[in-house]
Amino acid sequence: MMIAPHPDDESLAAGVLLQRAAVAGAAVRVIYITDGDDNPWPQRVLEKRWHLNAADRARWGTRRRKEAIAALGVLGLRASDARFLRLPDQGLTRALLHDCNKTSARIGRMIADWAPTHLLVPSEMDTHPDHSAVALLLRFAVENFSISERRCVLLSYLVHGRRTQFSCQAMVLEQTESETLVKRRAITEHWTQVKFSRRRFISYALRSECFRLAGHPVRTFSKNGNCAAFRDREQVRLVLRFRLQSLGAEPTTLYIVGRDRKDAPLTICMQLPPRDASIQVTDCATGHRVGIATYRGHSFGVTVTLPTTLFAADWPLFAKLRQRRWFFDKVGWIEIQPTRFERRPTSGAIQQSLVSA
Repeated sequence: MMIAPHPDDESLAAGVLLQRAAVAGAAVRVIYITDGDDNPWPQRVLEKRWHLNAADRARWGTRRRKEAIAALGVLGLRASDARFLRLPDQGLTRALLHDCNKTSARIGRMIADWAPTHLLVPSEMDTHPDHSAVALLLRFAVENFSISERRCVLLSYLVHGRRTQFSCQAMVLEQTESETLVKRRAITEHWTQVKFSRRRFISYALRSECFRLAGHPVRTFSKNGNCAAFRDREQVRLVLRFRLQSLGAEPTTLYIVGRDRKDAPLTICMQLPPRDASIQVTDCATGHRVGIATYRGHSFGVTVTLPTTLFAADWPLFAKLRQRRWFFDKVGWIEIQPTRFERRPTSGAIQQSLVSA
């Protein structure tokens, strides 16, 4: 089973692996979280209209679903292998922060009912906010439905972002010339996207596919781009490496996602001020204040410190600084490991699992 945030991600991220699954006779299901309907610039260019209403976006979503079905056909799959959840495109971070339980449960039920042997999921490191939000929603879904107990191998993929950093400890799937040609044909079925960004989309056909064991490695110190984090039994400390003046006049928000002491999802946010201060920690779902953090500047950035008592000790946290480039983030979510944990399988399990399958 592959979880694709948008139509086209199936071809860009796993076109070769899906081809091989089809040739092997494996049962395959692709879950499209959104229809990719809130993608205004290609639609404005191709339809030659500036103002887009709800009916226009719905029509665009229908068109993109048809493109996805055509791409699956090129890869050797059927229309019946696809499911479309039709969640809000460009709105999955909001779903994560404000409606995590309901959204993750909906995804989790589909996974548990189908019981896949291998589950392909987006990486939390992906810089597209929809991709990284789906990654976190899946972490809740997998645990809530005990999907790991079904011996399901979770493999993450990266479409947007720091590929070199992601590919560390990942399995690279080398592809043949014929597989590359088929993948390219599948990508071009997404005509609405290729027409607007042909060179970028076609380049994915030549890029080897990488898959990483989800949730690996296990560490108490984490680093991703310009953010580093440390967690112990007393505090969570995030070091954000940017100059204070780079924050600008607009408020910058820091998000942290985890579980509370009652094991329910907890999503919090903090508005970062321009100078040292104690800052309010707000529950995104309720809007209520749940604690106080300290914010301190120094020569190479700022440090945000908050107590660990807000969170369950045995579940990881995920942090992200909201800094955007168009509709992409500068970096994805950074994983902060729990204060108590068991060592998880190494990434060598990826190769062994796929070989065994």
